[in-house]
Amino acid sequence: MTANDKDGGSNGEVTYTLLQPVDKRSENVFEVQKTGAVVLKGKLDYEQLREHVLFIKAKDGGSQSLSCKFSNLLQSNLDYPDSSGPW
Repeated sequence: MTANDKDGGSNGEVTYTLLQPVDKRSENVFEVQKTGAVVLKGKLDYEQLREHVLFIKAKDGGSQSLSCKFSNLLQSNLDYPDSSGPW
């Protein structure tokens, strides 16, 4: 995610927050970095949940701060076997 603020100094700094996920099974699986990048910090299980809907809030650093909310749908397209074999 990318948000820009044309204000200078700390007023123009944008912070990102991952809001409550739509499905509890998506909790603690993703995080949003300071850059707005969404990174995976847990395992995805295709059989348990095929889609993850994330809501991300971008907020500027002004005294009368403005914010915007984004939504993002992530689909788990790979279905690897749960066991490690033998094959």
